[in-house]
Amino acid sequence: MIQFDQVYKRYSNGREALSGVSFKIGRGDMTFLT
Repeated sequence: MIQFDQVYKRYSNGREALSGVSFKIGRGDMTFLT
């Protein structure tokens, strides 16, 4: 399993790319992020 909990990403110029992203990918699950 892969789990992300409250992930944030901000670039050096201050632009926010992710804000509080949480999700789980269970064993055997096939998941695509775009």
